[in-house]
Amino acid sequence: KGNKSWREWIVSKARLSPTGRGIADTEQRIVRLSNYEKWRRPMQVDFTAIVGREEWERYWRLCEELIGELHKCQAVANEIRTRVVEAVQNPPAQ
Repeated sequence: KGNKSWREWIVSKARLSPTGRGIADTEQRIVRLSNYEKWRRPMQVDFTAIVGREEWERYWRLCEELIGELHKCQAVANEIRTRVVEAVQNPPAQ
């Protein structure tokens, strides 16, 4: 969201914002986040300052690797789904 407040970002046309992605319940999300802010003041945490730049960057590299592996798993799942659908729609003659 860059330097924008969450409220500014959520209604913006930014590529990853709910509005930018065409998410239907944006108003409900705004209400929930507003209610949370009324309940408890949000706190900004500087993770880099706490754990150090090297450790924080290592964490994000691991996250990116994991996401890459999940994409590979999804590709295999898609192949399996295609084969299962084909087998169910066209069972072998007996």
